[in-house]
Amino acid sequence: MENRRKHQRFRAAIAAELELDAEQYTGVTRDLSQTGASILVDAQAPIVDGGELALTLFLTEDGIATPDSDPLTLQAKVVWVAERKANGVLAGVHFTKLTSQDTQRLAMLLAAFSSTRPG
Repeated sequence: MENRRKHQRFRAAIAAELELDAEQYTGVTRDLSQTGASILVDAQAPIVDGGELALTLFLTEDGIATPDSDPLTLQAKVVWVAERKANGVLAGVHFTKLTSQDTQRLAMLLAAFSSTRPG
């Protein structure tokens, strides 16, 4: 299968929270790029292909929130959903409505990953 992605993805386990239909669900990213991510979400989340959500990334070091880094909240659209399992559901999202500040913060985060963990 041909990889049509324009932006490199990096393996990144970042704590996340999804707001979907006015409800909050927890998750963790599996990988991340300038335009999207794949996320393992709580199995109870009613996530569906084509759905829209707010994704908040909590930047941590060794599982502890980084004090000088505010969470990054991005609007996203679900582009695929894998089979639900007991430990959660894996979904791919595409970031939408990125502000210039969102783009800059995301680029800085990815730069840190690019120097340590290409995916």
